[in-house]
Order: sequence, then C-alpha cells, then structure tokens
Amino acid sequence: MNEVVVYIESKASSEATIGRNGKVSELVRRHSKKAFQARKAFRALKSLVKVQAVVRGAYVRKQARMALHCMHALAQLQVTVRARQLLSRCSDN
Repeated sequence: MNEVVVYIESKASSEATIGRNGKVSELVRRHSKKAFQARKAFRALKSLVKVQAVVRGAYVRKQARMALHCMHALAQLQVTVRARQLLSRCSDN
C-alpha cells in the first residue's frame, strides 16, 4: 500500500523498502550500526578521560605532598635560625 522506496548510494546500488509490515531497510541498519559504533567510541573516550583524571589527580596529590614537605622543612629551618639568634643574644648579655 504505502510503500516507500529508498535509494542507497553504495558500490552496488540497491533498493531498500520500508513498508507497513515493518521491514528494516539497509539505510536503517547502517544508521544503527554507525550509532552503535559511535556510542562504543564515546564510552571508550569517556573511560580514557576517567583514567587521565585519576592519573592527573595522583600527580597533583604528589605535588601537593612535596610542597607541604618543603614548607614544613622551611618552617623547621626558620625555627632553628630563630633559636640560634635568641641563644646568641642571650650569650652576649
């Protein structure tokens, strides 16, 4: 009755029909395959981004740990220098 003919450009030009009985055309099959591949690629990219975030997070935590260690060492050095200054003042008097 209401049948639509769809022409597909490919190496072998073929006809695909979509009728009332619900036949899936070659065009729809290709579209669904491409959509599946796109979703699969997107999932792979998403997991790659998550791995990058984990790695970068670990690197940032390492940098923060090193910065805190250096700041702690500087604070200890300041305490030592200040104590020596105070001891030298006391011994001069």
